[in-house]
Amino acid sequence: MTKNLLVVVLMMLVGSAVGVVVLRGGVPAELTQWLPREPRPDVWCEGLPLERCGAFPQHCREAAYCDGTRFCSAWSGEEACAQEGATAGPSACCPGLLPRCGVVSKDGTCDSQFGTAARPVCRRCGDGVCDTGETRCDCPEDCDLSRRAGGPPPGDVPPPGRR
Repeated sequence: MTKNLLVVVLMMLVGSAVGVVVLRGGVPAELTQWLPREPRPDVWCEGLPLERCGAFPQHCREAAYCDGTRFCSAWSGEEACAQEGATAGPSACCPGLLPRCGVVSKDGTCDSQFGTAARPVCRRCGDGVCDTGETRCDCPEDCDLSRRAGGPPPGDVPPPGRR
């Protein structure tokens, strides 16, 4: 008997023994307390084509990567909208927030994150304040001082509280 065959036989015997325990009296409650109380469909939202994503509205929602490519994503059904700093999609950003992409790369240039698996982040852009988490790459209207009238030239250090 080969090693692989022996492993298969052992697994079948162990599986049968567990099945007998369940049939004869069930599994003690302390062993099942971590199991979900409500049945969930056996669905992997991230693997579904967009055409089938809507078939599971309580568990899956359409979302988009930074480059606009749409995909099916898992959804807990709890959040009504994505808060500031949260990843947008499958929930839309809350009112007053915008889905934005872009990070400052190691060489100091802006990386649009297009062509990656990055998802937009909800930002409060356009309020004239470069808030924590906002950068000149994802919220240039607030953080790119070279674009503001009367702002310092590019490369200067922004005033305290601004980036």
